[in-house]
Amino acid sequence: YAGMQPITVYFPIGKAVLDEPELKHLDFYAGNIIEKVDMDPGIEITVMGSADSNTGTARRNGYLSEARGQYIMKILSEKYGIDTNKMVVKTKVVKATGNPVMDRAAVITFK
Repeated sequence: YAGMQPITVYFPIGKAVLDEPELKHLDFYAGNIIEKVDMDPGIEITVMGSADSNTGTARRNGYLSEARGQYIMKILSEKYGIDTNKMVVKTKVVKATGNPVMDRAAVITFK
């Protein structure tokens, strides 16, 4: 989506809820998200939940990826009033190639 950079929030290891600093981070960007949705009724928001392969089992990481994406979608819907029909959740488990902390995330993109 032109002009709208992806938004990334990071989760604590093994958790599918954001800690306070990351909730504030999401809150900071929520106004921009709402503005884009209001300006373009056809916008689609993708929430990519992810987990790192360094920790946990494949099953647990799959669960965490999905739970993280669903959690962000729920916040965007319930707290900020964004229609869930405009959002889709995708998931991935990231192969440990770099800093696993960076892979325990949800990335919000727009198209």
